[in-house]
Amino acid sequence: MLKGKMKKLEAVILAVALLFSMMAGSLTVQAAEDGETVGTSYYLDSENGDDKAEGTSPSTAWKSLNKLEGITFQPGDKILFKAGTEYTGKFHPQGSGSAENPITVDIYNGDTIGKDAGERAALHGAGQVKDVIYLKNVEYWNISNLEITNTAEERALRTGVMVEITEEGVYDGIHLDNLYVHDIYGDVVNKDNNGGIYFINSYASTLDGTDVAHFNDISVENCYVKDVSRTGISVGASPNKSFIGDEYTKYGGFIDGKIPELIERFYHTNVVIRNNYVENAGGDAIVPMYGYRPIIEYNISNHVCDEMPGTGQYSAGIWPWRCVEAVFQFNEAYDTVVNGDGMAYDCDFSVGTVYQYNYSHDNEGGFLLVCQEQSVESVIRYNVSQNDLRNIFMLSNPNVAEVYNNTIYVKEGTPIYSNNTGSINLQNNIFYYAGETPAETNWSRNGTYDNNLYYGFANVPENDANAIVADPMLVDPGKGGD
Repeated sequence: MLKGKMKKLEAVILAVALLFSMMAGSLTVQAAEDGETVGTSYYLDSENGDDKAEGTSPSTAWKSLNKLEGITFQPGDKILFKAGTEYTGKFHPQGSGSAENPITVDIYNGDTIGKDAGERAALHGAGQVKDVIYLKNVEYWNISNLEITNTAEERALRTGVMVEITEEGVYDGIHLDNLYVHDIYGDVVNKDNNGGIYFINSYASTLDGTDVAHFNDISVENCYVKDVSRTGISVGASPNKSFIGDEYTKYGGFIDGKIPELIERFYHTNVVIRNNYVENAGGDAIVPMYGYRPIIEYNISNHVCDEMPGTGQYSAGIWPWRCVEAVFQFNEAYDTVVNGDGMAYDCDFSVGTVYQYNYSHDNEGGFLLVCQEQSVESVIRYNVSQNDLRNIFMLSNPNVAEVYNNTIYVKEGTPIYSNNTGSINLQNNIFYYAGETPAETNWSRNGTYDNNLYYGFANVPENDANAIVADPMLVDPGKGGD
């Protein structure tokens, strides 16, 4: 009897708790047993919905984003937008999912949920909000198959998707997939918190503390980012006042001796930026920041930095800032507009950056920058540079960059180096000069060379004892296309 009474008491307590939770505007879902469905599905249909309806089925869908305010979403919940519908305003959801039961934002059409449901649902900021989608201090959200815009008459700080940390802790499991983010009318020159998709750590800390604040298990995949100011995709930025001390986050800070502690406390882990297409970003295309071993692969950067000329700003295609052992592979960058930088790729104030199996072509600012004294242990291998302009390498690094097994196809009149003061070790590369007249080249005085092949040059580096001067027998050289 006591056992039966306890069960009845538990049922009463649960009913009262559920009632109070609903009165407060949130719905708490109990942990499911094996085989049970976890979470509540909320449906929105801007064409046929009704904000006075229940919102928990396609036939009782809500009409506007306003109905999502005040709900603290729980593990397993779904926020589903009718495919092809449009909404204006800000989506700033509360609550966190779990590793086993993340919160899902997606589209539906009848009983079909996800990409197969049809055309993306569109969320428009219309210049009325700074961030169209804003996740703050939450975990385990999967957001997919949405279109996002934020147009306005005047430029100001704006983003399509903003994910932000402002409190201590490790924030896990934010996954963005198949988003179309375009026409974000942001500020032309501001690098932080401004553009298509942004992850930012705004938590304030110092190097002499013991607190921890960073993202873990982050992915941005299959997204199309077009016509945004200033940046296409940035994961891990720290705006201005810095979360680990100005002496580190600002330009000219110091890496040496602080890496292990910084990784443990503040570096974002398990970051993947994959299979995204960034087109016509006003500044940089893709920039991971403060990442420990992030993977950036199968992305395309097309005609970015087009708002930078004349602003005094510096930007490039796909590159890291303050990362440790970032790997960039199988990416393509082309038609980057020249500015202070304007090249495809850049090893920038990071340790152990690896560029491998990438394709660079027709970039006005060149192929590669290795930037200053805090670019350490950079490796550039197995890449193709075709018809890049201004120069192939821009070097200001005293720490040697290892460059090997790359194929460099150079148009007539384009130098290998310009303003070169950096250190580079080039081995087993092919240098193919396409001019009708052999080129007199000022090979880097700070470079070492071994076993490179040179074709179309009037001279080769004096210190390449194993230089090969021959036709590499390329097929249709210079015609690699996009």
